Amino acid sequence: MVSQRGWIADRLRSGHEFKIGDDIWMLSGSPIKESQYTYFSRAVFECKIVHKREGIPSHAIVKIWMQTQKIAPLDPRHRRNSHDSGDSSHGSDSPPSNSDSPPLGSDPDAGSNSDFVFKQDWDRELECLNIMKKGYDEMKAAAVKEKVELLSKPFPHAIGLAVEKQEQNFPVQGGYLVYLVMEKLPGDCITEYEFWQWTKSERDDFRRAFEQSAQLIEKLGVENIDKAMRNLLWDKQNNKCYLIDWENWTTCNPDDPYPLPDLQCQYDMIRDLGPRMGQDRWDTD
Repeated sequence: MVSQRGWIADRLRSGHEFKIGDDIWMLSGSPIKESQYTYFSRAVFECKIVHKREGIPSHAIVKIWMQTQKIAPLDPRHRRNSHDSGDSSHGSDSPPSNSDSPPLGSDPDAGSNSDFVFKQDWDRELECLNIMKKGYDEMKAAAVKEKVELLSKPFPHAIGLAVEKQEQNFPVQGGYLVYLVMEKLPGDCITEYEFWQWTKSERDDFRRAFEQSAQLIEKLGVENIDKAMRNLLWDKQNNKCYLIDWENWTTCNPDDPYPLPDLQCQYDMIRDLGPRMGQDRWDTD
């Protein structure tokens, strides 16, 4: 029986098909993670393309947003605390997108405030991934020209976005159902508890890999607002750290880098002891 709680996995199961541009994708297995909020649910699945074609990976990750309640038209005072960043336009190289839906939690049948511009979570994430890809491609071209080595890309690239309307037997008929397909990266999510159970040598390996990845992304002029270890992937075999989950982000000045100890502390990979006379402030043990 379908639950009324709004969990995406109650309605979209392994084998469910959806379309991104001209490609059909299929969900694989159970959600990797799933969360429910007041007005929407969000889940991450693995997925695979139904008809493989050149240039499109056969396996990927899809993040899904599903509206679960109707509310009054969005009021600017109720806006989520996240960055409304930059120019939302995408060049011709951008992944396919048909995003034309109401903001998270808005009523699809209600009018909108024409004086208020709101960027949906999925649009913000797609925009950020496109900005990083464009910047990285430019860095890569320059590195090839100058014959210097460049760190491999430490973030996923976007494959495509589709914004659909819910059908009957979904929480909000006519409400949004959004699919953002992204590159599947190697590695595992780890928890803070797992991290602090590692040996110091293992933690230091992770910190060094994170430092390299974070510094490269900083050079691309973006910063993740949601700094948490759950938004990192650790590919231990290749000693590579990836930064994921870019719904909430802001621009940054590449020439004014974020202090590394502060950044590592926010990701809970070192501890801040505070200024104490005769002691180091940062605890890495």
